[in-house]
Amino acid sequence: HGISMPDDMPLEKEAEKIEVVRHIPPHNGFGSEEDSLRSCTGSINPPPVRKDLAKIREKQGMVLRFNARLLTDKTNRRFVIQYFMEDDTIAIQEPPIRNSGVMGGKFLSRQVVKKNEGSKYLASDMFTGVVLDIMCHHFELLNADDTTYRIMENDSKTFPFSCYNNIRPKVVSKKDDMCRYFVTEYGNGHKIQLEDLVKSCERVPLELNKQEVLTMWRKIDKKRKGAVSLTKLIH
Repeated sequence: HGISMPDDMPLEKEAEKIEVVRHIPPHNGFGSEEDSLRSCTGSINPPPVRKDLAKIREKQGMVLRFNARLLTDKTNRRFVIQYFMEDDTIAIQEPPIRNSGVMGGKFLSRQVVKKNEGSKYLASDMFTGVVLDIMCHHFELLNADDTTYRIMENDSKTFPFSCYNNIRPKVVSKKDDMCRYFVTEYGNGHKIQLEDLVKSCERVPLELNKQEVLTMWRKIDKKRKGAVSLTKLIH
């Protein structure tokens, strides 16, 4: 009769699709974070952790070693911080000191260490004078061994504070002021030491951090005698 009938009603209602959002739990501290993330893939046989093999081949055996002090401890404890460039891991040792009341030994086993904002410490974050926040402990890097300095000086892209060409324009701009300071304070015949150079940078002033001052000093004192003439320092 010209009347359109509606479609048949389904006997079973379609189940509502529930969208499940997978949240990755925070690292609990056991094992490496990369290994813990493997268990969150949903696979019975999770894939192995991918490693940067090219970086491992290039940086294998390159270790940055720094002497450091613990700022959050009043006993002036000293540590050796090692940074392994092949996999961006850090290890901390505390040399034993007799009659100090501290046994020393392993303070932090080799592992990736993250900053407060979540990113991991890179090789570019390691230089003399910097303060590292490692698991609520503040370490100031005091100095490094000669091998570490040479690694940093040969990689100016990663370590800009160890590149003398980056520092030289700052030094040239204050050259006359530094000459007047040394002549006034020490005279022409005085041998300049690292402590004198640090003091002059504070008095002129020359805005260089501790690593940049060390880089300039290593450029001047190539024979590692510990003292240079004022003439050599000026030129």
